Amino acid sequence: MADKGIEVEKHQANSGGSLDLALQGADRVLYFTHHYTSMTSCKNNFLVGTSKLAKKHGVSTFTAVCPVEHDFAYTENHSHSWIS
Repeated sequence: MADKGIEVEKHQANSGGSLDLALQGADRVLYFTHHYTSMTSCKNNFLVGTSKLAKKHGVSTFTAVCPVEHDFAYTENHSHSWIS
């Protein structure tokens, strides 16, 4: 992204307090999680909490990226697979 002139500041947060500090002064937030299909309540709560903190800090753009690992994809209806 640097070759496109986009500066990215990476913050790994393990608590609401550290996330609150990381968002101070932010204008745009790009939130990444991993293995979305095995979301636990704590991952989901962290995503919701991040969006609430972004609103509190006046972030203009909040984007969440939740990739799906297709190796673990499953459906009971083979004619309507969510992968395809």
